[in-house]
Amino acid sequence: MRKRLQVARAKHSSERARLVKLADKICNVRDLGTRAPANWPLERKRQYYEWAKEVVDRLRGTHAELERRFDEVYALKP
Repeated sequence: MRKRLQVARAKHSSERARLVKLADKICNVRDLGTRAPANWPLERKRQYYEWAKEVVDRLRGTHAELERRFDEVYALKP
């Protein structure tokens, strides 16, 4: 439920909040690729990647460079 709300509310956040969300998703997706929690199966990782992409897609148009960086780390997903 919380994740669905974040997707729904992402576009309506302040510009500053959108920038923080973009940076957070970049870091989380990068970390998931390099040091995911040991108990996370591949399917859970994939679900997180897809959810993070949904959030970022709602934020598109906020900051082109951060969006590009997200796309780079997202492309490395398993």
